[in-house]
Amino acid sequence: MAIGSPTERTIPPHLAGAGDLTQQLGVDPDVGLSSAEVQARLAEHGPNELRPKDPVPLWRRMLAQFQDPLVYLLLVAIAVSVTAWVIEGAEGAPVDAIVIGAILTLNAVLGFVQEAKAENAVAALATMTAASSSVLRDGRPTELPSAELVPGDILLLSEGDAVGADARLLVTTGLKVQEAALTGESSATVKSATALSGEVALADRVNMVHKGTAVVEGVGRAVVTTTGMRTEMGDIAALLDRTEQQPSPLQVEIARVSRTLGALVIGIAVVVMATLAFVQAPTPRRSGSPSSCSGSRSPSPRCPRACPRSSPSSSRSGSGPWPGATRS
Repeated sequence: MAIGSPTERTIPPHLAGAGDLTQQLGVDPDVGLSSAEVQARLAEHGPNELRPKDPVPLWRRMLAQFQDPLVYLLLVAIAVSVTAWVIEGAEGAPVDAIVIGAILTLNAVLGFVQEAKAENAVAALATMTAASSSVLRDGRPTELPSAELVPGDILLLSEGDAVGADARLLVTTGLKVQEAALTGESSATVKSATALSGEVALADRVNMVHKGTAVVEGVGRAVVTTTGMRTEMGDIAALLDRTEQQPSPLQVEIARVSRTLGALVIGIAVVVMATLAFVQAPTPRRSGSPSSCSGSRSPSPRCPRACPRSSPSSSRSGSGPWPGATRS
């Protein structure tokens, strides 16, 4: 990585000599930067911090509480319940749908509140555990937040210190740095101020210390070369920001089970609603049913012709003691 310097940059800092590097950075290793120079470089390079993620709007955080396969299944259940309620005549209130909706809303509110509390706790913890660095400024050792480091600052490293920025070692005495967070090496790396040559892997740059690592033994002095997102740790953070998050195997399995259950519930709901529609359908009138106008003696919309009234004489005819007999 090239030197993060206001002056012309030529070769990577781990390949440059200590004297040449401090000259390029415009700093005296025995005095450090002046306060005026620090302010100018801080305005040019910005604070020594990794770029935070863009804040998520509140409405998206609330909506994210419903982005779960099991929640989708319950939403389908609400739709089925409301549809069945409408088919049955929409009488009363859809109690099942109301209860499920209330449960989902309560779950979303609780999840939102818990996430907000967790984020606030993490932010407070980050503020309490903010790293600090010992630097040489105006010829005096100074303790300051690592966010205020600028290229050209002279770091004073000792056992237990957290390295606040990428820096080139100038002087070391038995210095060992734990770089597992950066390189994955489990054992501490012995450091040296000797210049290197040729292409050197990051884990083999023994004359460099990097942001996010820690001193476990010895002392040393180094000049800051890069800060913020231009550090090796900043490159890793930028890479992680560009990486798409993949669901875990458990999330994949839950999604599969939820889809299966959802399809099963929808199938059952379709069968139930079809059965209800069939049962409640009106029964057609049979063709052989008795006429509604039987016995009616006057016309009506249902019986346009009045039924004929039986004549008394005809009723009396043939009513003698013998069938077919007539009176003489």
